[in-house]
Amino acid sequence: MIQKKIIFLFCALLLPVAVFLFLKSFGKNEFDVKPLFQTSVQVGERCAEYSYRFPYTIPDSLRSFVFQETKDTLTLIVLTQTLPDIEKHLSVQLERIFKESSLGRVFLLHDGESNTSGFDSRVTIKDIGVDNFLSLKYCALLLSSEQSAVLIDSQGRVRGQYNLSELDEVDRLIMEAKIILKQY
Repeated sequence: MIQKKIIFLFCALLLPVAVFLFLKSFGKNEFDVKPLFQTSVQVGERCAEYSYRFPYTIPDSLRSFVFQETKDTLTLIVLTQTLPDIEKHLSVQLERIFKESSLGRVFLLHDGESNTSGFDSRVTIKDIGVDNFLSLKYCALLLSSEQSAVLIDSQGRVRGQYNLSELDEVDRLIMEAKIILKQY
């Protein structure tokens, strides 16, 4: 009777160890950041004249502008129409993003009302005007009113949308950029 208990106890302890060793040997513990808008998009009335194909990629005009200057796998596009004190915070956040991830280039697009001095040399700054700013933000990059940045891969797919004024969102951006860059 005692031998049966010992054999049962041995098997009960051996099974989890065997499963752990099997998964450790043959499994992969990786996360995946899937592209957004693969089957549908939700846009407001201001984007009624736009037509969307799926899986969604950013418009060719924006894509050629972004990727003619860089051959990076991932590019961050930041839209800002903020006051100078908030832009100082944005500059600090972008510096942190460059330091903690392998992100190569950032495009800062603004509405012409911003003072965009003091940014890292890896930040390309372009004034796109108020009308283009709103159209680009809501219709092309599909950002909500709270979001200010979008991560684009080399195929023009949206990989993430972020609010760079929130620390948790910046952390998520850094982590997702690392995961995506590890896959390529």
